[in-house]
Amino acid sequence: MKIGELRDKLKKLKKDELIKVASEFYKLIPRAKRLEYDLEALVTNPEGEQKAKKTDKAKVTLTKLKKEVETFIEHAEEGYYYERNSVVPKKKRIGWRFRVKKWYEELINQKREDKDLPLQIALLKQLYEVLEEGGDCYFTAEDPFSSVGIHEAAFLNGIFILIEADEGKVGVAEKGMNLIITYYDDFFAYAVIESFIAMMNTPDLKYIAIKSIKKEITELQGLPPLDTTGRDSYINSKQMEYRQELNNVLTIVATELYLSLFEYDEAVALHQAHYKDNESDKLVSILALLEVEKLYPQMKKVMEDAVNDGMQLDNRLLSVFEKLKAGKKLPNNW
Repeated sequence: MKIGELRDKLKKLKKDELIKVASEFYKLIPRAKRLEYDLEALVTNPEGEQKAKKTDKAKVTLTKLKKEVETFIEHAEEGYYYERNSVVPKKKRIGWRFRVKKWYEELINQKREDKDLPLQIALLKQLYEVLEEGGDCYFTAEDPFSSVGIHEAAFLNGIFILIEADEGKVGVAEKGMNLIITYYDDFFAYAVIESFIAMMNTPDLKYIAIKSIKKEITELQGLPPLDTTGRDSYINSKQMEYRQELNNVLTIVATELYLSLFEYDEAVALHQAHYKDNESDKLVSILALLEVEKLYPQMKKVMEDAVNDGMQLDNRLLSVFEKLKAGKKLPNNW
């Protein structure tokens, strides 16, 4: 749709509809781009001339930023922002969140005169790590990201944007899933994964991403099993659960990428080979992914294969199977 066509359609909308459309558009724009183009100024004064925000002149040099960030992390890991001490005065202990937000905004700036994207990415990763680990440990705040005013997913997405600026989308495809695995947490993972998938918008990028994900799955499944019966049984059990959950998330992402390439057989084969769960939940997982794409013939075939392999369908799945065979509409939330 061209700009002229968009304007014509917007003119026909009611006020509440325009507000909804504008809000949805705004949510789709990465935070870094909002800052770069100063969208707040556009919303405040729509009649004003809209220009890209001048961000080339950084307030702090990268050399100074590096020193400040590294000192902050060192002090945080020593607990100087958690309890009283003579190294970090009270005023600085209280104001740490404002300094971190300032550093973040400086580091995501791609137009600095002293731009060094690999260094900026490295410093952002270090900041992310200390915030991710810091709740009730390095800081008194339970959720350091909320205290800073940057959602955890948005922070990590900012790193993706810099990797793309430095190495292109191929760099994101090759390194993106490794970054997600390194910092995996189900609180933010799906939001970041959706951003990652959206960046993989050509067949070549999708194949590169699939190759990277397969490598991560192979390494994950190659880890030796942990003893879940001994003294450390609880910790080891949780770690094994974490491995399975992460494995399944990676499998789902690769399956979705194959489906977006219309390679349905490859998608099903990969899911069946790598998804770890009981046979009923495993079947439900692939059926749900196929249903999103309205691939009902493929759903039917997957169920036929499961039955031919000896699987006993429960009442819920049996009802779905019967409707697929009859060509009937599936119930919502089956």
